Amino acid sequence: MQVIDISHIYGWAGLLSGIERVEYNLIKYSLSTDQYSYAMFSEKENRFIVLSKKYVEDFIRRIEEVQQSIPQEKVGPLVRVLKKIVRKNVDTIDDGQIDCLIILDGLWDKESYINSLLSLASKGTRLVHIIYDMIPVVQQGIVLDYMTPIFSNYMEKVLPVCSKVLAISRSSMNDCKKFLKDIGCNNMPEMQHFRLGDAITDSDLTKPPLFKETKFCLVAGTVEARKNHTLLLYAYKLANSRGQKLPKVVIAGKEGWLTNDLIYMIRHDVFLSSQIILLGPVDDRQLGWLYKNAMYSILPSFYEGWGLQISESLQYGTPVISSNTSSMPEVGGNLCDYFSPFSPEELVSLMLKYNNKKFLEKKRLLVESEYKSMGWEEAAHIFFKKARV
Repeated sequence: MQVIDISHIYGWAGLLSGIERVEYNLIKYSLSTDQYSYAMFSEKENRFIVLSKKYVEDFIRRIEEVQQSIPQEKVGPLVRVLKKIVRKNVDTIDDGQIDCLIILDGLWDKESYINSLLSLASKGTRLVHIIYDMIPVVQQGIVLDYMTPIFSNYMEKVLPVCSKVLAISRSSMNDCKKFLKDIGCNNMPEMQHFRLGDAITDSDLTKPPLFKETKFCLVAGTVEARKNHTLLLYAYKLANSRGQKLPKVVIAGKEGWLTNDLIYMIRHDVFLSSQIILLGPVDDRQLGWLYKNAMYSILPSFYEGWGLQISESLQYGTPVISSNTSSMPEVGGNLCDYFSPFSPEELVSLMLKYNNKKFLEKKRLLVESEYKSMGWEEAAHIFFKKARV
């Protein structure tokens, strides 16, 4: 029996962001193949329980509805109601029945979950694990302080007993290899990398969010320390001090950790508050509209496991200027222009370059003609082919 572990996304109650978007699309594809069973870890029973396919189909459908049309304030209650019926849709399972467990994302902080994985591996179950990034160990200063020890503990215990690790980029795969070598791992799992899809929604319909700007650049994604939004503040202040005009920037994403000072500065600084629009979370149709209508996208992040904002923007034909670290050049290739995430000077220089209408039109034509998009169905097909052990 090949089983997909949906324990992580089962705990999600909101609009999809990076990791959850990957999980959602992989599960959605797998449901069309009839090749997989589904399980989640039950803390109460201290074991994995198998979910009926109908329950997983209903769960995925509800998640999809949330992304398209349901107000954010109703998201949590809707998902919680769905979770209440899970007990009617489970089967017991013997550990010996699981030939392969595909872990879409682990529960790092659950020691009982870790022990269950170790137990399965000891009984012959082959574990296939996705790695999105190694941020808590390679960028410890931009995550919450509790994350590094629990992440390291999880990875040190689980990865060596995996049969295969599939990373979402070559960069993340290399970081994972280095981590295992550094801890003296003698049982290195097979490692490969796969590409993520770049379609936000199956629908071509988009809708504008509630703001009036017609000429703007876009920064999409959760507002958190790792995403380095602070560089935007320095860049806009620098340009203003020189009398240089930059387009307004729209930040579309929920507020995350370690950004209280950043949010305060944007909202209370007279100049910044007029140039930087904090739009908050948006649904998929609004996000599609933003990508389609933005002059260009900016990704100033310190580190990305892949960089969905780059591929999503390019898929809409919208140029991107991006940080030059980790996986981002791997995603954007020669279609993007890059800057150091530590240099407001470099960011301002590129933004002024992109202010030129002829240059921007030429860049857009290049993206539209050269970017090779990958739908989620194709990406998921490749993933599950590589996941075979």
